[in-house]
Amino acid sequence: MNHDIFISYSSHDQEFANKICAALEDKNIKCWIAPRDITGGMKYTEALLRGVHSSKIFLLLLSSYSNASRHVEREIECADHSNKRIIPLVLEKISLSQHFEYFLAGTHMLHIDALSIEKSIDKIIATICYHLLCLAELKKSKQSEINSDIEYDKASQEKIDKLLGVKTDHQTQLFNMQNYAVLSKEEHLILPNLNKSIELWKKEKEDEVSKLKNMKDEMELLQKEERIYRDHEIKDKLQENLGKQAIILKICGDLDQALDRLREKERICNTLGNKKQIRWSIFNQALIYKERGILRLALRYFMKEAKICRELCNMDALQNCLGNIASILFDLNDLDHSIIHLKEKESICRSQKNKVGLRMALSKQALIYRIKGDYRIALDYYEAEESICRQLGNTAGVEKALANQALIFKEIRATEKSK
Repeated sequence: MNHDIFISYSSHDQEFANKICAALEDKNIKCWIAPRDITGGMKYTEALLRGVHSSKIFLLLLSSYSNASRHVEREIECADHSNKRIIPLVLEKISLSQHFEYFLAGTHMLHIDALSIEKSIDKIIATICYHLLCLAELKKSKQSEINSDIEYDKASQEKIDKLLGVKTDHQTQLFNMQNYAVLSKEEHLILPNLNKSIELWKKEKEDEVSKLKNMKDEMELLQKEERIYRDHEIKDKLQENLGKQAIILKICGDLDQALDRLREKERICNTLGNKKQIRWSIFNQALIYKERGILRLALRYFMKEAKICRELCNMDALQNCLGNIASILFDLNDLDHSIIHLKEKESICRSQKNKVGLRMALSKQALIYRIKGDYRIALDYYEAEESICRQLGNTAGVEKALANQALIFKEIRATEKSK
C-alpha cells in the first residue's frame, strides 16, 4: 500500500508523532508510522525500509533524541538514497550531528512549536500539500500510464497551475483530489502559507543550483592549486588543499574520492608530524565509514581519534569522539562498553561546563540502563537530564525528561507487581 508521508521520529517523541499523524490523516493525507503500520511477523528494519520506499515524502521530527538515534539515521539515509523529498520539522533548538548535517545540507527547516501542535498544523499541512502537488507533476509523455479512473477538475487544475506558475500547455499536474479538497475547505488558512512555501521552495532550488556551481568552481581551483603544490613539494599547503577537496566531494556524495583525499592528507600530516590535522583526517574518515554502515571500521578510526585527542589535550573533540564511540558500541549491542565511554564523556563535559554535551551523555546512559532493566538508575539519569534542561532553558527537553520519568515509574510499578 502506498502512503503520502513516512513519519520518522525517536521513540522519545512518540506522543507528538502520533498527534501529527492523527492531524494529517484527519485531512486525508495517508501516513506510515511505526509501530502501527508494521505487519506482524515482519522484521522491524525491513518494515521501516518498505515504509520509506512506499511513501512520497519523508517527514522527519527533528529533536535532540532523533538527532542521536541510530534508527532515525538509517531511515534518513534510506530516504536520501531513494531520492525522497525530506521535510524536517524542528521541534527544539539543537546542533545537528555530522550525519544529519550531511543529509540535510541545503534543506529548508520547518520550525514548529512542539508544545502546541494546534499552532503549527496549518503550516505543516500547507507545506506537505505543496510538496505532494509538486511530486505529482507528470509529463504528457506519461499520460497513458495514468489510471483511467482518476478524474480531473479543470478549474482546480488551472488554480494549482496559477499557484505554481506553470502553464497547462507545457506541463500537466496530477494530484490527489482529496488533498485539493482539503486546500479548498481550509483555503483561508492554508493558501497564504502555501504561497509562502512555494516562494521558499523556489528560492531553495535557486540557492541549491548556485551552491553546486560554486562548489564546482571551487573544486576546479583547488585541483589547479594541488598540481602546483605537488610540483613544488609544498606539503603543508597540499594537505590543507586535499582536506578542502575531501569536504566538497563528501557533500557531493563521492565518498570513495573523499576517502582517497583524506587518506593522502593523513599520510602527509604523519610525515609533517601535524597531529591536529591527522586527527581531523581520521575523524572524517570515521564519519564516512559510519555513514556507510561499516561500523567496526568506523569504531577503529574513532578509537584512533580519541588517542590523538588525549595526546593533544583536546577535551572538546575528545568528548565528541567518546559520544561517537558510545553510539557505535550501542549499535553493536555492546551496552556495557558504551556506558563506559558515556561516563567519560559525562565527566569531561562536567569539567568543561558543556551542558549540551552533558545532557546528551545523561540521556543516552538513561536509555541504556532502561534497556538493561536498571530502572532506578535510569530514573536518576532522567532526573539529572531534567535538571540540565532547566538550566539550559530547554522547555521541550524538560517535558521529555519528565515524560520518560513517568514511563520509568510505570515500569517500576509493573516490575514490583510481577514479583
